[in-house]
Amino acid sequence: MTGGISFVLIIVTADMRAYAGLIRRMLAENPKVKAYRSLVALDRVKTGTAIVIP
Repeated sequence: MTGGISFVLIIVTADMRAYAGLIRRMLAENPKVKAYRSLVALDRVKTGTAIVIP
């Protein structure tokens, strides 16, 4: 396989414990998932899809 990311999931949970449980159930324990990587955003930087061009 070449390339990097196949798809992106945006997941919102109440806390990191809930996130860890969700990821374990959805990905870690799924035999069809070969590998995954988590990136966590600590602050919301952008909330819309508009691109502002000055």
